[in-house]
Amino acid sequence: MSYLNAYIKQENDWNAIFDKDYTPIQYPITEDKVAKSIFNSLDSKLSPENLMCDGERSMKDAKAWSDYYYNVGFELLQAGFDASYSENFYCYEMKNGQLVEKKTTW
Repeated sequence: MSYLNAYIKQENDWNAIFDKDYTPIQYPITEDKVAKSIFNSLDSKLSPENLMCDGERSMKDAKAWSDYYYNVGFELLQAGFDASYSENFYCYEMKNGQLVEKKTTW
């Protein structure tokens, strides 16, 4: 199972518990608005306070979750979705079938 597919299943399972009217996300992702929603969710999950569970999570576990969330985002990028608005994924793009970090100048 891909990282993105596993993430969608996890989000659908959690949201179904708390919202009886929740409409599950379908895999594969075909709509930009769904991809944007996932990128926004990943940005939130990758914030330091969430990633570290306010200091309750070990560095090893935080690194594992960070790697997982980045892999989910990278799969969305590889599927061709735009992440230029994302706090964590704006600096990546696909070039010749490869995920590369954009060159930025300040």
